[in-house]
Amino acid sequence: MAQKDLSAVEKALYLLDFFSQGQSARSLTDISNASGLSKATCHRTLQVLHKYGLLEREGDSYRLGYRLLELAAHVRGSLEPLNVGRDLMEHLRNEVDQSVQLVVRSGDEVVYAEVLPPFSPSRLYVRLGRRAPLYAGASGRLLLAAMSNEEVADLLARIELHRYTGRTPHTRHEVTESVFATRETWCTRSLGELERYSSELAVPIFGSGGNVLAALSLAGSDTAYLEPETLKTLLLALDETAIGISRRLGFYAAWPTKPDAFLESCRTSKPESVRDDLEESPEWPTAPRSTASASDPQG
Repeated sequence: MAQKDLSAVEKALYLLDFFSQGQSARSLTDISNASGLSKATCHRTLQVLHKYGLLEREGDSYRLGYRLLELAAHVRGSLEPLNVGRDLMEHLRNEVDQSVQLVVRSGDEVVYAEVLPPFSPSRLYVRLGRRAPLYAGASGRLLLAAMSNEEVADLLARIELHRYTGRTPHTRHEVTESVFATRETWCTRSLGELERYSSELAVPIFGSGGNVLAALSLAGSDTAYLEPETLKTLLLALDETAIGISRRLGFYAAWPTKPDAFLESCRTSKPESVRDDLEESPEWPTAPRSTASASDPQG
């Protein structure tokens, strides 16, 4: 759809996307040039956003408004895993001194809905509210594996697989293989798939109906996630926390993760930096292990 065909509401939402952490304040001319909309249209739209507190004025520039913080607080307050599990997440962070994340699916992406940074100095910075693709990173891969085979196939047919680093899965074959592997143990690790030299380890949080509501993850430098004993310590602490949160949410079925099998697979396989480009995906298994709901897990 061309920019000129956007409705008034769509134009407002469209312009909000041009404000980012790297460029938080932008002038009218800047926004007009970046968006392709006329100055008159941008001015009218920005004025409405300012009126409702979604933007603030700083001289001749605009920046995101504090009303968005209030709305964000409402969103986070509606996340049941976060409401019942924050104290367990804090305990996990205190125990392992790694970044702790609660990650949820939002359409074709994941959102880092909560981030507890480590106490020790770290080069890794995971931004609260960060969006990432479902096919890259441990949390995204876990939530992708919780989707049905049909949903995964549809997603891979629609999206372009962007390569963030040399380790990012960049073929449909790689992605489907990673889904199969994740469903075997419901534990997954990524090594530098979204950012170089950073790693993530993720396990699921289940709701009372057995569906995956979120991914709980740890993140840090590659070193900790490559050393077998350290990896085992991190995974067992992460898994115990996920069990605790899931139990509070009413999930009392047999716990499906298999940490020992996952750790053994890590010991017997070496991380590959770049895999061969394969065009065809393997056939889907007839009985997937995923019990996830197809709906957005934020609800």
